[in-house]
Amino acid sequence: MLHKDQIEALRQPLDWSRVKERPGPGGTRLSYLEGYDVIDKANEIFLPGEWGHETLEVQYHEVADPSSGEVVGAFYSARVRLEVRGCIPVTEEGVCPVELIKGKGLVAEHDKGRKGAITDALKRCFRIYGEQLGNSLYDRAYISEQRAAVRKAGNSRIETVKPEHSSQTNAAQLAEIRELAARRKLSLQAIEKRCRELYGAGVSGLSPEQATDIIAKLRETLPSTPVG
Repeated sequence: MLHKDQIEALRQPLDWSRVKERPGPGGTRLSYLEGYDVIDKANEIFLPGEWGHETLEVQYHEVADPSSGEVVGAFYSARVRLEVRGCIPVTEEGVCPVELIKGKGLVAEHDKGRKGAITDALKRCFRIYGEQLGNSLYDRAYISEQRAAVRKAGNSRIETVKPEHSSQTNAAQLAEIRELAARRKLSLQAIEKRCRELYGAGVSGLSPEQATDIIAKLRETLPSTPVG
């Protein structure tokens, strides 16, 4: 069980100077905390040696275009179990895309994708402990309010990080849609049908904005609830 001072620390407002941003699909901006930052904050609140994590599974996935069978993207998925002393263990999944371009250091890309998926899963585990460990960054209204406050103050405290492989956005979105569908126990046929109903196009034909929208729906929908 957590101590009173730990609970109070977790309930403190998130220091927005810790938040990073990177360009997202369709001109959006994605707010996030770096993996090392989350670990540093966990050590500060829980203390080193009072928490730990175990990587339960890491898998590599390739995503094919349904019409041509051509591989259009790839990603790693990971499942991580987090334990904080005195608390119920938490298990979560994370993903990280891989760039598949010959002659571009594929070994390094696979290593980066594997580690990125593990870090993503760990951060998703930590978010259950609240705002200090990133849960508020899943709240769109909260993010909008914080950005508005930054603009009003005339001081951009958010560090913008340029993505290394912006050309892979569509492939990464496609991979995430399929991965989320599997997690929600929804068939790809059901996702295709829903996309056509909502946007008039199948998954591979979605615009970046439409793909962002369906990803948001999949993240927010329970396994037993239809997308939309």
